[in-house]
Amino acid sequence: LLAMLREFRWNVVIRVLIIVVLALVFGYVIINKSWFFTPLVIGILIAVAAWNLVYYLERTNKDVTQFILNIKQGGFTTSFPDTRRGRTFKRLSEALNDVVKEFQKLDLEKETQRQYLELLTNSIPVGIITYRSNGDVDVCNPYAKNLLQVVRLARIGELRQRSKKLYEVCTQLNPGERRLFRVLIDNSERQLVIQKRQLMISNETSYIVILQDLKSE
Repeated sequence: LLAMLREFRWNVVIRVLIIVVLALVFGYVIINKSWFFTPLVIGILIAVAAWNLVYYLERTNKDVTQFILNIKQGGFTTSFPDTRRGRTFKRLSEALNDVVKEFQKLDLEKETQRQYLELLTNSIPVGIITYRSNGDVDVCNPYAKNLLQVVRLARIGELRQRSKKLYEVCTQLNPGERRLFRVLIDNSERQLVIQKRQLMISNETSYIVILQDLKSE
């Protein structure tokens, strides 16, 4: 990385020096000579050198900006082609592509773990509800939905519609506590064992409520 930065610095310095030298020659010719075509050619060379410098800087800035946006958005689908822009851009492209590949690998592992946990949560014969401190429900597995006779549970407060006592137990139960509870849902009495856990995710408190129907078990 240090070698790449050093080479980038030298490429910029060389381009600036070329522009400075051409500008000095241009000024000398204009002041001391009465030539017409030579200043015109030198002026064109200065314009080309300036454009080359701007393109060099903007292209590097574009690659680095795109890389940072990928990190911010969490989508590593962009690759950085190994173009014929010199060793500095080649090394930059290689470095960025290597980092992108590592993040893609991490994303794949993360997605695999998510699918595994989702399959496990949907398969076990235990009701699982996870909700945040603001009441938003993140997970309500099929067993819990069947147990509560609901199609969807978006907020923990919606439990009041099924059973006010069940809502109070689920929200007021202390983390780590376990309680045996009888509840009437759709004219059917159920004997539930309710457990609650607390965890921190991204500095936000979340709760896991585990429901076990002793009668069905």
